Amino acid sequence: MKTLAMIFSLLAIASIAYAQPGNWDKLGTRKVTFKQDYDEIVVTAREGTFQSLKLMVEDGPVEVDHIVVHYRKGRPEELNVRENIPAGGETRVLDLRGTNRVIRRVVFYYKSSNPDGRRATVTLYGKH
Repeated sequence: MKTLAMIFSLLAIASIAYAQPGNWDKLGTRKVTFKQDYDEIVVTAREGTFQSLKLMVEDGPVEVDHIVVHYRKGRPEELNVRENIPAGGETRVLDLRGTNRVIRRVVFYYKSSNPDGRRATVTLYGKH
């Protein structure tokens, strides 16, 4: 019985920490290449609903033109970014239209121009 109570307590704590407003959750990461000009991060419904997004870049600079957010319901939303993000940098906060939305996937369009040839890493974060 104590074990069952402990399990329910842990589940309750985990669900509270899962979707607290104001937290940035890591939604996915991609290594960008010089061969293509876009990439996609798939977001599962279990991640919850989001009101804002941002991209963080590591290992080399990336020039992000725009992103297209595909929702579980409704039409895709295009967000203009037009930022040259250095290694270790991030985009401004990108607010999503409407109320909190469940995201299916995010496609980001970019130019990767790392002079030493290393592939930059782009990570997508969402805010509840």
